[in-house]
Amino acid sequence: MKFKPKPHEQQEVPLTLKGRLQVIDGDVVHQHTVEVLQALHTDMGVGVQKVLSYLQTCLSIESDDAGVVRVDLVFPCPEGFQGRDREKDARKLLAQPVKEKKGKDGKPLPPRVLAEPRYTNEYRLVAVEKCEAGEKPNLRFRLFERYTYAVESGKEKKQTIRMAHTCVPANTFHALLQSWMRVSLDFLSKPFRGGVLRKCAEQINSYIELLAKGEKQKPSFPSISERDPTVKKATWLSALERVAKNTDGFSYQTARELYPAEYTEDDPKGKRLINVDHDWRIVMAGPTPGRFPAFTTLSNSVVVFRREYEKGRRRRYYAMIPVFEGVSPESVMGMRMNEPRHFWWQKHREEFHALKAWTDAVLPVGNTAVVIPISYSRQNSATKRLETLLENGEWQVRIASISETHLPEKHIRHSNEKRMWKQVDAGGKEGAQQVWRNPSKKLPSSRTEWWLKLSLAKVVEPVLRDNVLGIHFETDDVIRWCVMNRQKEILDTGVLEGNPILDAGLQGQARHEGEQRRYRNTKGRGSADELKRKTYEVTRSVLELLEVFNANLAFESISWVEKGGPDSTQNKKFSLWNFSALPATLRWLALREIDPAVPTVSETPDFRTEHTCPKCGACRRSGQTRENADTVRNNDSLLCRKCDFNDVISPEAKAHLVTSEGVDRAEALRK
Repeated sequence: MKFKPKPHEQQEVPLTLKGRLQVIDGDVVHQHTVEVLQALHTDMGVGVQKVLSYLQTCLSIESDDAGVVRVDLVFPCPEGFQGRDREKDARKLLAQPVKEKKGKDGKPLPPRVLAEPRYTNEYRLVAVEKCEAGEKPNLRFRLFERYTYAVESGKEKKQTIRMAHTCVPANTFHALLQSWMRVSLDFLSKPFRGGVLRKCAEQINSYIELLAKGEKQKPSFPSISERDPTVKKATWLSALERVAKNTDGFSYQTARELYPAEYTEDDPKGKRLINVDHDWRIVMAGPTPGRFPAFTTLSNSVVVFRREYEKGRRRRYYAMIPVFEGVSPESVMGMRMNEPRHFWWQKHREEFHALKAWTDAVLPVGNTAVVIPISYSRQNSATKRLETLLENGEWQVRIASISETHLPEKHIRHSNEKRMWKQVDAGGKEGAQQVWRNPSKKLPSSRTEWWLKLSLAKVVEPVLRDNVLGIHFETDDVIRWCVMNRQKEILDTGVLEGNPILDAGLQGQARHEGEQRRYRNTKGRGSADELKRKTYEVTRSVLELLEVFNANLAFESISWVEKGGPDSTQNKKFSLWNFSALPATLRWLALREIDPAVPTVSETPDFRTEHTCPKCGACRRSGQTRENADTVRNNDSLLCRKCDFNDVISPEAKAHLVTSEGVDRAEALRK
């Protein structure tokens, strides 16, 4: 059984860093690099299709009337490499003793954990099955298993049988595929093969979880449609020709017949006719296969270098991407290895120095990689952030990915062109007008951008403070806060007046609806960036309070919000005020921005803040009904049957409760 670290124990803080690659689609100078990146993304899709097709034949699903019982992955034992006998290794894993489960700090384990199936190995290898003479034995891995356990409830200790299931984690599934399955991916760069297996593991896991939820979901196996551009286009042209020559008409079905769980009998939308002709679906899918983002799970594969040239007067950052490493010379990517323009950096090796996030990394000796500049200048905040985070040595790279982004129409011109003043002769009088000009002919307007994304992690060890800052979230005023010391003496209270996050959302929605009424194109006009910026502004105000009062963090955990309201304005408030983004950002930045890191000692459920009596502390317990509960909600007020309190709970009282529970939790962590 795995335990989450305590708030004051060592833990990892994640961060995603983005850098735009200086490649422009359509430019002759960069076209060869664009073609390589496009080929890499296409090969990722072909690899995912190939692995998923193989896994589909290896899955063994056992079901009963209650649903899926178990899902196994069965495939032949792979050939040994470097003199290893893989069958012998598999039997060693099966012969290992089953680890005994123990509760932390000597506490007894709950019935659900005790009943959970146990395995002799992390891969969940359960059997080595013999086959016919001369054939390799099959390996059986248990991906999913359902089990039952008994719980006691009520004063009579009545036992109830419940069902639960265990599913292999995505990381373990990825390691299983990488260690035991052999599917030829020699057309793809070796560092990116792990990314293909990771993507397949995530999709199979999602498919199994949907199967376990019941038949109403009716999940289909992850798409294994053709992703080879040549084959895809030929298939599309053949289907297009058959559609053009079709004189018999198409087959139609109603939406209710195709999706019975989504449409009731009285829903008029269920009568819509949908074309179910196979060729028609191929034509509508288009001739171009979808491309997966290319990513690698090896932290030292994609490396960012700092290049200092012209006697140190110029500095720029470059990304080294090993797109040719281990590829077959006969593959599409292998045939691009003969292009000398990919390897201009070989003549300037002494100018490149790896950042501290990659220890002792150097440029490869052979022609196995492309080196692409990161287009931000040193004056840009993103480049300063990249330089700060990757040069201090604290952040380590976990996953690197290269993704392709298609720009909306309104951003194509603004990306490279600038508004300039031009002198004109207007009827014999000198004047000026503004025109759009491209300052560099080497930077044409582009519809596509390429991004390097680095998933970083930093190990921090939070330190418990003497005080606790408790936060209660509201709609009109975003935060009500209270600070207490270890003796639960209130040091200070306050409120962050107004709700800039909600205001920005309402303004963005009103602007969006207004543009729709004027029949304007609203594509790409979302207010997500504005909401994110406002969230960070509020969060940094709380971080200042944490530093001023030297306090731990405790906040209210919102799990349910009343969606109904007397008018549309209140309904919009409930829909737009994101009660999860702000707490998650608070918890994350408290660990990342403050040194030493500030722990989140407690998260008080909103059920307790809404049902706890501020006078005597009584709270409605689990299993109590409205008739025998200690406290009962009556619209906005609370009735306490122990002390006869019957009034509205003030926001200050809710903030005091959150802070008080944070103090109790912090004291328990110190013991």
